[in-house]
Amino acid sequence: MAEGGGSMGRPAAHESAARQIAGEALYIDDMPVPAGTLHAYCLTSPKAHARIVSVDLTAVRAFPGVHAALAAGDLPGANDVGPIFKGEPFLADGVVEYIGQPVVAIAATSIRTARAAAKLAKIAGCVSLPPNPPPMRRIWQVTAAAGTPSARATIFCTSVGCWVDDHTVISPPSSGKASAMWPSR
Repeated sequence: MAEGGGSMGRPAAHESAARQIAGEALYIDDMPVPAGTLHAYCLTSPKAHARIVSVDLTAVRAFPGVHAALAAGDLPGANDVGPIFKGEPFLADGVVEYIGQPVVAIAATSIRTARAAAKLAKIAGCVSLPPNPPPMRRIWQVTAAAGTPSARATIFCTSVGCWVDDHTVISPPSSGKASAMWPSR
């Protein structure tokens, strides 16, 4: 029990718990949609890594009920939504980096209207690119004992494995330590 009558050390009910248990809590889906509300829909990439050659939203913008259709080049400000680290685009700009990355944003009078209009977007040449290799990090240099196949090697590691500077794959690191097996020559 807390000293001095405070709440420290005692269980405290969440402020909305009583309304939730009684079935009286108000959720966003229970509230009426204000008149004039626009609904947003993002058309996303079906490919994991691809180059976008062009985006034509002429038919989307002409669709009844559509108030705005934007690609990366149409954004009035910075195309970056990284909350902590900069470099996370809101809309793909030239290259998509993952399946489901937003390419086009549409605002319309209803979500059905926005989805129907999205089908009219012409995104030309979503050309697949080769996968990006994981970033290579130089982990350490190893000087081998006399009589080993290599007197010195630099080991590079990624999340998928390690490479010696002669590009020989060795076992992935575990707990930050590599268990290298020297290549046979």
